[in-house]
Formats: sequence, C-alpha cells, structure tokens
Amino acid sequence: MFSSRCPLGLPFWSGFFAAVALTSFALAQTSRVAGAVQGTVQDQTGSAVAGATVTLRNPATNRSRKASTDLEGFFRMSELPVGLYEVHVEAPGFSLYTNNAIGISIGRVAQLTVRLVPAVVQQQITVSEQASSIDASQTNEATTIDPERIEESPVVSRNSLDFVLLAPQLTRSNQGAPAGRSALADSGFSFAGLLSRSNSLYIDGVENNDEFTGSARTELSPETVQEFQVVNNGLSAESGGGASGPINVITKGGVNTLHGDAFVFVQNGALNARDPLTNETKPPYLNRFRAGLSAGGPIVRDRTFHYVAGEQEGAHGDDSSLISPSVAIAINGLLDSGTFPAIATRTINSDLFRAVRGETEISGRLDHHLNNNESLLLKYAMTNSREVGDAFNTGGLVDPSGRGSSFIEDQGVTGSLTSILSNNALNSIRFQVSARRAVLKTGDQVGPEIVVAGLIDFGRPYEGNERRRENHYELSDVASIQKGAQLISFGADVDWIHEDISAYDGFGATYILPTLDSFLNGQPDQYGKRSVIPRQASQHLDTPASFKTTGL
Repeated sequence: MFSSRCPLGLPFWSGFFAAVALTSFALAQTSRVAGAVQGTVQDQTGSAVAGATVTLRNPATNRSRKASTDLEGFFRMSELPVGLYEVHVEAPGFSLYTNNAIGISIGRVAQLTVRLVPAVVQQQITVSEQASSIDASQTNEATTIDPERIEESPVVSRNSLDFVLLAPQLTRSNQGAPAGRSALADSGFSFAGLLSRSNSLYIDGVENNDEFTGSARTELSPETVQEFQVVNNGLSAESGGGASGPINVITKGGVNTLHGDAFVFVQNGALNARDPLTNETKPPYLNRFRAGLSAGGPIVRDRTFHYVAGEQEGAHGDDSSLISPSVAIAINGLLDSGTFPAIATRTINSDLFRAVRGETEISGRLDHHLNNNESLLLKYAMTNSREVGDAFNTGGLVDPSGRGSSFIEDQGVTGSLTSILSNNALNSIRFQVSARRAVLKTGDQVGPEIVVAGLIDFGRPYEGNERRRENHYELSDVASIQKGAQLISFGADVDWIHEDISAYDGFGATYILPTLDSFLNGQPDQYGKRSVIPRQASQHLDTPASFKTTGL
C-alpha cells in the first residue's frame, strides 16, 4: 500500500510550456461554448458593399459587437454567446437595415445575406427573418438541443444529460454487466453502439469526465442548462480524449431581466399497482420528492450578472431482487445447517428490501464585462450524491448482500476570459480546478461472492469496495484571426489529472457455479481471488495542441 501527493511541480509546468510552444502549429478549434455569424452585404444589383458597419446586439444583456465588411462585402463575428440577437447594417448612401431575429447556437455559424437599398429619402428597412439553418462551413455532423426543447421536454430523472437522447444515433447504455452488475457507473448513453465509457463531456468549455470510469462528474440541474450540442462525427481537434462523440453543454447566465423558477415534485407509491413480474404479493413502498429553485438577473445593469440554481432530492423505496423463492429456500436451508461456514452471508432475501437515495445539486455563475472588449465568467458547481442499499447499477437476481452503498461528491470552480483584440482577432482563456471524492461499500464486507448462473448472485461482489479521489486542473487558450474569407484558429489545452485510489476488487474471492445442485454439492466451475490489497496513485498530463485553417 502507498499513497502519493502530486503537486504542480516540474512535470506540470514543463508540459504546459511545451503545449504553449506548440501553438504556432497547433490545430483549429470550433468553439464549444459559443456561436458565430457571417455573411455578405450587397446592394440591389448583387454587388458587394465594402466598408459597411455591421452591429450585432444582444437585447438581453445590451452587449454589442461591430465588424466592417471587406472589399467583397464579407463579414464575420465569432465567439458570440448563445442567444437571440439584433443586426444593424449601415453604409453611406444606403438605408439602415435591421434584423431582430438572428439566433446564435452553440458551435454553429449563422449565415446572413443583407441587401441594402439606396437612401433616396429617410428610410429604414426592418426585417424579422431567421438566418439560414444550413451552415456551409460546418465540417461535422452535430445536433443542437435548444433552450425551448430543454424547457418543454419532460425529464423524470431530473438528469440534464438525458436531453442528449433527443439526438439521433444516441441510445441508453446497457449498464447491467453480463454478471448482473457494474459497480462503476458509465455515462449512461452510447454513440452508435460504441462504449458508453468513451464519451467526452464538456461544460462551459472545460472537460467534465470521470477519468477512472468514463462517467460524467458534476451533475447540473436542468434549470441551469442553456443549450446542448451533440457531435456525432467529424470531431474537431479540441474535442479529443474520447473514442466516440463529444457533448458540449453551456449553462445559463443572468440578463437584465430578473427571472426565477421554483418547483416541487412529489411521488408516493400508496396507489401504485404491484409489479406483475416480481415475486411479492404487496405493492412496494415509495416516497420521493424533488425540490429546487433558480434565479438570475443583473447585479449591475448591462455589466454584471448572476445566475444560481439548486435542487434537493430524497427518495425512500422498496426494490426487489427477483430471486425465485424456491432458490432462496434451498440455499437458506443449506446455510442454516451450518454448511460452508466461510460464507459470511447466511440468509438470502427474496422479498422486498429498502433503498434510499439523496442528492444535492448547487451551481452559481457570475458574468462580468470588464469593458467593451473583455468579458469574465466565474462558476462554482457542487454535487453531493448518496445511495444506500442499491447503488451499483445492479440488475436482477442479485441479493441485497451483493448490492451496496455509495457516496460521491464533486466540487469545481471554472472560469474564462474572452478578449476581443481587434475587429478580426479574439482570444479566450479557460480554466478549471475540481475534485471528486467517491466511496463505495458493498452490503457484504467479508465474502466470498457466490454466482449460480441464471439463478442468484450473493455475497461480497468482486468490485464495489473502494475509496477514490480525483483532482482536475485544466488551462486552455484559444485564439482566432480572420483573414478575408479564412478563419485561422490555434490554441493549446493542458489537463493535469491526479488519481488516488484504494480499490479492493476480488479481495473476498468469487465462486461461479453452473447449477444450483453444483452449489449444494460444493462443486464450483471457477474460483478467483486477489491476494493483496491494491492501492494506487497516478497522474497524467494531457497537452493537446491544434491548428487549422477553415475556408469560409
């Protein structure tokens, strides 16, 4: 056994400077947190209008960006926060053009063609037309789940990641392992049948993956999610780290209008019917509630905004192992006689058993505009999840002794600084400091595990007793420069991860038997056991860098 402390010493900083050095030939990156708008300005004959001033304004925050058209009438503005914008275009000798219905979505480029009319008399042209939904510059296949669908779609679990199932090619993962359980949770979904532990999840531009299991770390209340983007194929360089598709999530920020929501969901099983597939003759007990609130608004109008959200869940209910009563009676009779005294579990429960769950989710976000060209974001998020009795994604035919309890806590601080360097250049710096603490315990702490194929699984399972702490430190910098119809992006990302794990897999031994008679006669087919208690600490440093030129 050993432990390890891994401070930010030479390995971290050497990797960081190596990544920064690579930015000169690093790859182009599509924004994971914002959108863009591009288009052309023409006169009535279709000729380009050079030198026109294009102003993009977000009415919710009163923030605006300006750009000028080039000799071909082309303009582009990148790294725009998601939302609905107004566009104003003016040029000498032409009437003012206004469009108040330009929607900006995460990872997409809104296409706009503006036709100006001569200013014969004082005149203003106002239209309400959405930009083209076809993004000609898009090189990947992606699905955007907008705020309206998030608001209107029901989510029984209150897990915001369930929204990704609205995208094509995504299905729920089969969390039940062939042996009937998996103590380590996965992401919960699969891209086109690929492993559910191979996904990449990003929240506000920084990664949110559990490096040890492949699941998501901090859970977000649906109240705080602004928009999703699911990339099915054609990954950008900055979305590495997973064999299947990345998921980009952005959270809500405050606006000039004060807005809030509060809710309470209550579920009681008093009137529920008995499940016809179980062995019990009475309906299971169930008592569940979920309460939460969210609020956002201005701290300083047009300059500083806040958004906070929180949820609390509590659930008490009965579950069933689906073990046949005849199997339980046969095994209990043998164990009651004193046979196999080394088996710690002496009674099989084929009846209902109690499972308890509690979860707390809290997040807060602060947006501050330092000046007309610089914006700062700071966010704190915390998830505290506790499950007792059935915490290991267990399938049927598993006795309560083979199930267990878990405690998982996530805390993290993330932030970003976006700077508009000029009309044609901008830079975005992001960071995160986060920690995950996970404790898993099985109902039977001694063992061994007994598996009778297709009939029952009881005793201490092979996996499920561990203590783990995972720390993430991430810093990224992405810059982009507009050169005519070409967008050049480059950047680097440093992600330093430290794992400290005590995993006691297989320490209680496992016996696998083909039939019930084999167990009664003490004739296992397979036996396995670890002879040492493993403890491991590890850390690794990811320093991807990328560079790409995109023709627009």
